[in-house]
Amino acid sequence: AQGLLKRAAELRHHQHDFSGAGRALVALGHALLDAGRPSAARAKLEAARDALGDGAAGDLSVRAELWRGFAETDLARLEAICAPPGEQEDEPALDQDTATDDSRDDPAQLKKRARGEAEEAVSLADQAGVPSGRALARLALARAIAVNETSDASLLRERFRAAVEAAEEAHSGSPGEKGR
Repeated sequence: AQGLLKRAAELRHHQHDFSGAGRALVALGHALLDAGRPSAARAKLEAARDALGDGAAGDLSVRAELWRGFAETDLARLEAICAPPGEQEDEPALDQDTATDDSRDDPAQLKKRARGEAEEAVSLADQAGVPSGRALARLALARAIAVNETSDASLLRERFRAAVEAAEEAHSGSPGEKGR
């Protein structure tokens, strides 16, 4: 799947369809994240951000997925850094080389950044109005809040409850999701 997504991004770029290339790169970033390569995923997500541009134009749901991907890469890096000795998994050297992220080994910066990125994902997902996107963004935000030792337990419960409610709304096939 990664090879096909990479090729799709290349084709879109050659056709000057930067929005399409951005969508393919976001999907590739999530595929790399699922494969356990958060640094490579972050590099692809950064490329997707560049392809999509910084303007408000574009598909809000794709932008929400982009920012959720950024948060998830930081959360994956945190899990790797904070794992007990012997359980830590090193990313391949090539993956380390592709990372353009200065904060990738700083837990404090990763925690702060993951929360900010997840909050942006929630904001964009709410604007996009896609229940499944809202559920995933809220779940990422709840996870980002959970890794912060100073998190308020009631705030954490509220965020997880919001994620569950959004997931139930998406699963029930609400009107905003039909026809997509």
